[in-house]
Amino acid sequence: MARWQPIEPDYTDLMTLDEFVDYVKTGLFIDYDGSGYYATESLYDRDSPAIPSEIKQGKINSSYTHVAWFNK
Repeated sequence: MARWQPIEPDYTDLMTLDEFVDYVKTGLFIDYDGSGYYATESLYDRDSPAIPSEIKQGKINSSYTHVAWFNK
C-alpha cells in the first residue's frame, strides 16, 4: 500500500523516471549517495524505494513517472 508524501522542493530533487534511469546508468547516483523513491509530479511513495543498484539490474517500477531523490 502506498504511503504518499508531498514533494518538498527545498529538500527533494524530482526527475522523470527516464532521467533517473539515465543518471544511474552513467554513475551519477549510487546507493550510498542518498535515497530515492518512486513518485508522481507532486507526491512520492515512501513504500517504493528507487534503489540505484536495482535500477542498474533492470529492476525498474515503470508504473511511476518520476523519482524523488534525497541527497545525504
